[in-house]
Amino acid sequence: MTFKTILVNLNHEARAAELIAAAATVARNNEAHLIGLYVMPPLFMPSDVILPMGSEFYEQQISEHRAQAERIKSVFDRLTRGEPFVAEWRVYGEARSAYQSIADGVVAQSRAAELVIVSQASDGIAPPMLTDIPERVAIESGRPVLVIPVSWQPGAFGANIAVAWNDSREAARATFDALPFLRLAKTVRLISAGDEKDADGATALLGADVAATLARHGLSIEVANIADTARSAGPALLARAVSDGSDLLVMGAYGHSRMREFILGGATRDILKAMTVPVLMSH
Repeated sequence: MTFKTILVNLNHEARAAELIAAAATVARNNEAHLIGLYVMPPLFMPSDVILPMGSEFYEQQISEHRAQAERIKSVFDRLTRGEPFVAEWRVYGEARSAYQSIADGVVAQSRAAELVIVSQASDGIAPPMLTDIPERVAIESGRPVLVIPVSWQPGAFGANIAVAWNDSREAARATFDALPFLRLAKTVRLISAGDEKDADGATALLGADVAATLARHGLSIEVANIADTARSAGPALLARAVSDGSDLLVMGAYGHSRMREFILGGATRDILKAMTVPVLMSH
């Protein structure tokens, strides 16, 4: 199994080169078609009652959005030139009539991709219109999402993979969505919290069955456990992955949306906030 169509969102201009580097690494390993996506931001329209605005105000926004798209396209073209994979630049939406949020556009474009790559949205670093993209895409797109942390330095990743396992639907989805990464890894460590009982009432290691399934793909799987805790498992999971030298974390994305108000699971929220290695999430 490989990823043949990969989409990377590049609206975060300051991080475009890092995101392209991460996407190129995955595309190269999978001989994939890589799409660089820029979503036209919606126009800011203040109330005329508060602040009357003429057409020049909107024309300036339109001009700035188009100029930003061209700058990022130049970076994308330069960094993908000569690569063994096909690179496609795509702009979604029309600058003059854009009204959807950037996250809406990324979700819409994600559904035909096999892997979506986005930037972590760290407080104070990501522009305001980009802060909801990771969770929105992870929960709504139905596709595996690779989130690249703001602290990440371009380079190889995926040699040592930690897989968070809690026997949930989301964990199962993420684990098997990650097979294109797992098949290339040197080490794969299945990390669970707590334990379970077998039919005889004896303690059994959580994740043993899925480890056996992955082993049938020719993978060498280690099964590890972290102490169960009443608080969110996110910090403990991230600490264990880092201490083990993992350079990619695979986990389920937990949460749902109601009337555009997102409710994220504790571990998902904690990892998205504190992540220091790339994280592959599936819902």
